[in-house]
Amino acid sequence: MPPDQFDQPASEKRLHRLFPFLGFWQGRSTLTADIIAGITVGLVLVPQAMAYAALAGMPPATGLYAASFACIMGALFGRCAQLNTGPVAMTSLLTFAAVAPLAAGQGEEVYFALAAVLAILVGVIRIIVGLCRGTALVSLVSQPVLAGFTAAAGITIASTQIPQFFNMEQEYANPVFNVAHAIVHIADAHMPSLALGFGTLLVMILLKKFAPRLPGLLIGLIGAGLVSWLIDFEQMGGRIVGNLPAGLPQWALPEFEWHMVPNLLGGAVLVVVIGLLEVMTVTTAAERSSGKRTDLNGEMIGQGIASLTAGVTHGFPVSGSLSRSSLNTMAGARTGFSSVVSGFIVIFTLIFLTPLLRPLPYPALAAAIVMAVSALIRPRDLINAFRVRRLDGIAGLLTFTVTIIAAPDMTLGIACGVGFSVSWILVSIMRPRCEVLQCVDEHWVRCENPTQHKKSCVIRIDGRAVFLNVQHLRSFFAQVLNSMDNDGTLILYAAGINHLDASGAASIAELAEYLKGNGGELIISGAKIDLRQVVANHPVLAKLRQTPDIDCALQDLDHASSEADAQNDA
Repeated sequence: MPPDQFDQPASEKRLHRLFPFLGFWQGRSTLTADIIAGITVGLVLVPQAMAYAALAGMPPATGLYAASFACIMGALFGRCAQLNTGPVAMTSLLTFAAVAPLAAGQGEEVYFALAAVLAILVGVIRIIVGLCRGTALVSLVSQPVLAGFTAAAGITIASTQIPQFFNMEQEYANPVFNVAHAIVHIADAHMPSLALGFGTLLVMILLKKFAPRLPGLLIGLIGAGLVSWLIDFEQMGGRIVGNLPAGLPQWALPEFEWHMVPNLLGGAVLVVVIGLLEVMTVTTAAERSSGKRTDLNGEMIGQGIASLTAGVTHGFPVSGSLSRSSLNTMAGARTGFSSVVSGFIVIFTLIFLTPLLRPLPYPALAAAIVMAVSALIRPRDLINAFRVRRLDGIAGLLTFTVTIIAAPDMTLGIACGVGFSVSWILVSIMRPRCEVLQCVDEHWVRCENPTQHKKSCVIRIDGRAVFLNVQHLRSFFAQVLNSMDNDGTLILYAAGINHLDASGAASIAELAEYLKGNGGELIISGAKIDLRQVVANHPVLAKLRQTPDIDCALQDLDHASSEADAQNDA
């Protein structure tokens, strides 16, 4: 068992925060479990990395580069023991979307260099976000918006693999055009490629359904590689991985032109946001199983170091993988050392096993990608959003639609979704719920038809009373004043006001001054502690009578009325 963190000296705690890998050693049993889990995940990581490299528009070898040292560095400096870092489908798609327009017509070398620069930018941004403790900003992306985006991204990713199944050139990056092009040219499809691709996909689907504990992706790709070798798939006109450069990647900064960097910033930010959401999903699941809270800001620093490493080893942006992290947990990983082992499996492959990967067919890699991204397409999430709140469903559907239409530009869809959600929040703040209350069976409920010329009236405001909704509040106050006597008493039930700024306080103060000038009174009832502090600091509101609830306010009014009647009788 690891030593209790409360028994550790403060200096040792700081050292472990800076260098999380110092906590890897927790006994032989933990080491054995991590080695077994690491080998298990490493065997899946090798083919996945090659498939996702193709999705990013990169050579298969660069996927192995991005899965080797980057995976190790992410584990050494990350905070979540089960998180496995490396190439993932979403990040690979975003890499292609960000780099392809800039590198169009400039050759492969420029494309590869820009992908590496993007990885470095992503790494720098992640480290800055982690150091500034800015992971909370991801809350701007609501769950329905994320569901719409991931579903559209999954469809876009799957559609980009259609040319691989048909053995055609990639004509379009938009899913609608991809599907239409495939339908029009279906007669030109290369049948061996189609059979091998769909056969591999069928094997993976069947294994997932009937033998979920077996590594279906690995088994499917090994089988496809053997079939490709046996039938000489390359001689039949099929595309295979071919000869991969043996050995480890060189550590060096990519050669690029600085004027292109600003054009990559938008794509880098989107990779950071989506990657953070994926990491949050993994860390949340890990927290539920272990009961230990993960330092998400610290994990972002580890993810940043991993992406920087991928950039300087001729790779592309990496992120935490949901599928491999789940497999890591199921395989019994206890510390980040399991991902270190996975990284060394990739390194071992690069040094010794690249000839074995040569016959691996591209249609099989396409099947692996389609299988992996199928989990992203979850229409039930959008349906549930509509059921819970129609506007949330609309935000998710808007994100989905715009992302599909604008593909491969992935920033526009999520920007529209976030913009719609934030705009609606601002609209709801600008129009807080304001109502007149009446007592029915000893309960204060909304009064649908307020009676005219009341001597006293009870009103309620739910939400924020701030500068954004001052005009709405003044309009409501005017309607209430028109329905009661000029010298009446107005009770403001303020339990629902959760924030009051200077503008909101001024609007309430204007109401109080108007009532006072006409012989009436404003009473504040049920205010929370924070609101009472604001009221106490305001020169006008501080003089108002305050009661804990509406009934106390009415009792005070009855008592004052009785005293006034007694004085008049005397």
